[in-house]
Amino acid sequence: MKGHSTVLENEAKALRQKHKELADRYNSRDDKLVEAFRPVHANFKKINQKVGTLWNERCNALGIVLPRRGDDKDDDAANPDQPAASGSGATASGAAGGSGTSQDAPTAPSTANTGPSEQTETLETSTGHEHVSLEPETFADLPESSGVLQYHPVTGELLEEGEHVAEMSDEQVLALTELDEVDVSMIDATPLVQDQTNFSTIDEIFIGSDPEHPVYVGQDDKEVNALDDEYVTEKTTEFANLSSDSPTAQENREKTVNEWRADFLARNPPPLAQLDQVNYMSLEKNQARGRIISWMFVKELHCMVVKRESGLQYFRSLLSILSLPYYDVAVLAQLNVINRVEDKMVDLFAKKIRLERRKGWKDPLYKPQFPRYEQIRFTLDPDTNTARYRLVYDPPKVMKKIPLLKMKTDFLGNFRCWVYDADTGEAVILFRDSQENFRIIDPMWITNMSRSDIIVLKDHEINYKVRDREQAMKFQKMALYCFNLLVNAGSAWSSHHLTVERTSET
Repeated sequence: MKGHSTVLENEAKALRQKHKELADRYNSRDDKLVEAFRPVHANFKKINQKVGTLWNERCNALGIVLPRRGDDKDDDAANPDQPAASGSGATASGAAGGSGTSQDAPTAPSTANTGPSEQTETLETSTGHEHVSLEPETFADLPESSGVLQYHPVTGELLEEGEHVAEMSDEQVLALTELDEVDVSMIDATPLVQDQTNFSTIDEIFIGSDPEHPVYVGQDDKEVNALDDEYVTEKTTEFANLSSDSPTAQENREKTVNEWRADFLARNPPPLAQLDQVNYMSLEKNQARGRIISWMFVKELHCMVVKRESGLQYFRSLLSILSLPYYDVAVLAQLNVINRVEDKMVDLFAKKIRLERRKGWKDPLYKPQFPRYEQIRFTLDPDTNTARYRLVYDPPKVMKKIPLLKMKTDFLGNFRCWVYDADTGEAVILFRDSQENFRIIDPMWITNMSRSDIIVLKDHEINYKVRDREQAMKFQKMALYCFNLLVNAGSAWSSHHLTVERTSET
C-alpha cells in the first residue's frame, strides 16, 4: 500500500511539473505576442487615422454631409427639417451645419458602408493584469472644403489656393505613406519577378516624339530654346585650345578628380555601380536617348530631373515619371535618387518603384508605361510566315516649359577648380576655403550665371577622366559658348540666338 502511494505521489508531482511547464510556456508565448503586436497596433492606429482623414476629405469634396459626432442627437432634435443620419455615415440630403436652408447633395450608396465606421470593436490581448487595447482612435472632424484638396506634384504637401494643381490622388499618397517605416533592405529582400520581354524577338523600339519641343523659361518669362550639344559644339569648334589633349594635361586632370573623389568618399557613402542598360538602348532607333546616369529632385524648381547621356528630361510631378518606358523606370528604381533636401515624398516614391519593380509592377496606381506590339510593315516573309516586330511607346510626359535655375551672382571669387562627377552627371565647383561645393546638373544653368563667373569657368579646364570626356566637355563648351556670344544672366539674349541662325541656315 505504501509503495502504491509513493507511485501516485510521483505521478502527481510529474503532472504538477508538466502543468507548470505548460503554464510557463503559454505565459511566455502571450508575452511574446503582446510585444510583437505593439508595433502592429501603433501602425494600425496611424493608418486608421489617416484613412479616416482621407475619408472625410473625400466626402467633403463630393458634398456628402457627414453626421457630427457627440451632439448629433441634439442637432437633429433642434432641427426637425434635418433627416436622421443613416448608418452609412452620410445623409441622403440636407444642409451642412444644421441650418434650416435645404440644398441638394449627392446621395451616398445605401448598400454597404461607404467609409470607416464609427462603431468599431475593441480587441484586447491580455497577460495577467497587462492589457493592450486595439481600439482605433476617434477621427477628428475636419472643416468642410469647397473643393478637392490638392497636393504638390513632387513633395506631396498640401497646396494653397492658386498653386500648381497636382495629379496625385489621396489613394496614391496613402500608398506612399504606407512605406514610411519600411526599410530599403526589406524591399531588396523581396523576390524579384523577372522581366519576361524577349528582346531577341524584337527588332526595334519606337518611342513617339512630341511635336512641341521643351523650352527654358527665365525669371523674366522669356522663352529660350534649349542649346543642344551639336549646336554648341558647332559654335565652339572655331576656338582653339578648348581642352588640352596632351598626356601630361590629362594626367593632371585625372589626379585632380581622384583627389576630389577620395575626399568626397571619405565623407559620403560609396555610389552604386553603373547599371547595364544596353539591351534596349541598341533597339531605340528613332531616338538616341542614351543611358540614364542619375535622377534627382530639384527643390528650387519643384521638379524631378532625369539625367541621360543625350540630355535631360524634366518632370513636373512624381507620377509623370511613370510615363517613361517601364525599363527606364526599372533603371531609376535601381539607382539612388539624389534628394539632398531629404524630401520625404521623393524618398517614398523611390521606395515605391523599387518595390514595384521587384513585384512585377502589380500596383495599378504606380504602373509605368508598357509597350504596344506592332508588326513592322512589309516584313512578312511568305515562305516562313514570320515577320519583324517592334515595341511602340507614347512620348513621355516631360515638361514643355522648363524654368531656368536662378544662379548665385559673382560667387566664384574663391574658385579652386571644377570636376565632373561621373556618378551623378554633375559639374562640381570646388572652392579654396570651407565653402560648400556647388553642383550643376544641367549645362543650360550656366547661361543664367553672371558674366564674371562664366569667365572663371571659361578660363579653367574642367577636370575629368578620359572615359567621361564627352559628358564633361558639355559644361566646358557651354561656358565658352556663353562667353563668346555674350550669354549670361541679365543679358538680352533669348531664343533669338537659336531661331535666327537656324532660319538663316535653311
